Parts: sequence; C-alpha cells; structure tokens
Amino acid sequence: MTITRAYFQNRIFSLRRKIETLTSLPELVSLPTEQDIKQSQWFVIQSQLSSVSFRLSNDLHQVSENLSIASDKESIRDLNVDITKIEMELSKAYVFFDTFFDILSQRLSPKLGLLLSGCDVLAYDALKRISPDFIPNNMPPLVFLDKGAGASILREGVSVPGKAKNPLATIQIPYEKLKQKYLLVSILHETGHQKMASLGLKKQVPLYMKKFMKKQKASELLQGLFSNWTSELFPDFTSFWIIGAAQTISTREILTFSPEMVLKVSPSDPHPPMWLRVQMSIDWCRRLWGFGPWDKWEKEWLELYPLYGSKYSPSEKIRNILDESKNYISKVTDFFFNMKFPELENQSIRSIYQKKPAHPILLMSLVKNFKNFGKLDLRDLSPSEQLAVFVMLKYTENISEKNLDILMTRWLVNLGQKNKKSLFRKI
Repeated sequence: MTITRAYFQNRIFSLRRKIETLTSLPELVSLPTEQDIKQSQWFVIQSQLSSVSFRLSNDLHQVSENLSIASDKESIRDLNVDITKIEMELSKAYVFFDTFFDILSQRLSPKLGLLLSGCDVLAYDALKRISPDFIPNNMPPLVFLDKGAGASILREGVSVPGKAKNPLATIQIPYEKLKQKYLLVSILHETGHQKMASLGLKKQVPLYMKKFMKKQKASELLQGLFSNWTSELFPDFTSFWIIGAAQTISTREILTFSPEMVLKVSPSDPHPPMWLRVQMSIDWCRRLWGFGPWDKWEKEWLELYPLYGSKYSPSEKIRNILDESKNYISKVTDFFFNMKFPELENQSIRSIYQKKPAHPILLMSLVKNFKNFGKLDLRDLSPSEQLAVFVMLKYTENISEKNLDILMTRWLVNLGQKNKKSLFRKI
C-alpha cells in the first residue's frame, strides 16, 4: 500500500499531543489567585477533561498496537477508520475545552474577574437556600458574559460534546446586567432552572400543573398554556422565595416593553405573557404579606397595558386568553404556595427552603438607614438579600444610576473577594 506506516505514526503522535493538552486548562488560563475559581469547580472541570483524555489515550494506544501488527491493505484501512473516530471524538472534546477556556478567560481582566466572582456568589447563594436534604451536592455555578438580550443557563448534568456531562451550571448574562447590577436578579431566576432539574421536577411540574388546572375547571387551552408556562414560573417563584418583593420590582422592570410584546401570547413559548407574569409575582406578594405597595404596582401595570379601550389593546382573541388567564392567577398561586410534591417527600416548594423571603419592611429599614446615615450595613443578610436591598434602594430613593453603580460595584467586588464586611460610606 502506498501510504506508509510513518504516515499513521505521525497522525498518532499528533493526536497524543492534543489529547494530553486536554488536561492543561488551568495552566493555559493561568488565573491570578484573586480572580481564580474555587478548587471544587476546577476539580469537576478537570475530572471531566481527564476522563475523556484517559479514554481517548487508551483508544489511541490500541490503535498504535494495531499499527505494529498491521500487515495487509484491509487492516490499514481499519486503522484509518479507527484514527478518524478518535479525531472526531477529540474535536468534540475540544468544544467542551474551548467553552470553559472562553468562560474562564474573561476572568483574566482584574475588574471583570472580581465582578464575575461576585456573580458566582449570588448564584451559589440562591442554590444553597434549599435544604441540603433535597439537593445535597450543590456545585457552585460559573457566571460569564455573552451576547444576547437576556440571561440563560446550561444546567449541571446535561449532555455536552465529547460524551460528557456538564460538570457544573454555567449562567450566561449580557454585559448590560453589569451596568445595571440591580437587575442581577436574573441570575437567581436562572438557578431556578437548575433547582427544578436537581429536584426531579423538570418533567413532573408541568404534568402536575395540567392536572391541577383541570381540577380548577380551566379550559383545555389554559390547561396546556399554564402547563407549558411552569418551566418559567417555577424559577420565578424560587427567586421570589429568596428576595420577595424585590423579585416583583425587578420582573416589572425587566419586562417593561412595547404593548405588542407584553401582551403577546404564544402557545409554544414556555415564557408566560409578560402581562400575566408580572401580575403573578404581585399576587405572591399579596398572598404573603396582604395589602402593600404591590397593589399600586398592579394598578400602574394594568394602566400601562390595558386589555380594553386603547389603540395598544390586543386583539379580541388574545384579550380573551389573557382575561381568562387572569382569573386563575390566585389558583396558580395556590399551586406554587401549597402543592405538595411526591418528589419533595410530599412537601411544598416553599417548605424546603431554609428561610422565608426577607420582609419588605426589613429591607426598607436598611434603605432608610442609608438615606439618614449614609451607610448600608448588610452583614446579617445573605448575598441575595443584599441584592434585594439594592433593588429597593433603586426604586424607592432618589439615587442616580451612576451613584448606585458605584455602590453596587464595590459590593459585588467584595462578594468576589469573599469579604463579609459590607459597610459603605456615604456617597
């Protein structure tokens, strides 16, 4: 055969070097100590890469053995096929390698690295709010920047290229979130998707919701819609159960768009209509604390996006769906507050949380202290609750975005540095 043994030896040598490089990610990125990720995070990333590297090395060793005894054209052709398979598998493994290289390289920027580390703390805090009896092995997520208008998550455990599982959740946020840090509530929402999967509820909750809505005598259309919407309402509720009214405020801010977008209904979209989604969160406030400022928020929302009597009102078909949906808001609140799930040992979602949402009165007292004395003492609050205070500060006090960003940058960097002291001087 015209192809020489040396040709295959060169391909094997090249593959061996590439396979060995799979385990060199920490050295290649070389994050400074103050911007580095946790050892536990490195461990699971490296374990995944080492596992793939070990498997491909063994496959390559077998190919090398076969090359030494290949004696006819057909066995040479077999070798070519086997080497090509390894090359294809390796290219898939490098998709995983490159993904984490890109994510971690962002932390080489001193300022950005610390801000992203602070975001990691927020994400991990949200996961840890659930009792470890239900999610015992929370792996700290990694937050990174990417293009796009909203946040998203690649959950821990989902399949990734290279016959591997994603070793830890990665949460993508657009850069604008770091310029409006009071909207980092999106990170908490994304961890809700991880919780839903980790608790074994991702497939089950939509089924439970459909059955629940049928018992409420909702139309088949609404049964299907609310079943579909649970994939986003569940993370909304888990975020609410951490920061309370601050989630409602942020949701309203994030979802304030043109009437055409806010009043849109799409049967295939897992996101509920924005018009309804804000009202759901308002109803959760009302259920937990009774009357409050959220009643005013609801009135303002409905005045901005009326179903009737405006040139911006939706078509009759959409209006009927939204009108009917609104009638079931209180029932859906019952579902999220009180439904007991077999997967949770017949407990409700809120009962597996280790704390209730911070009361708005407590959050507002801290905001008033800042107004009167120029300090925010956040030492007794979790990172997520601290974020809630900043949300309240943004929407209840006359503070400029610039000054708020100065405060929140210092706070987020402190989180990234694992600095528990959170006393801020007067601006």
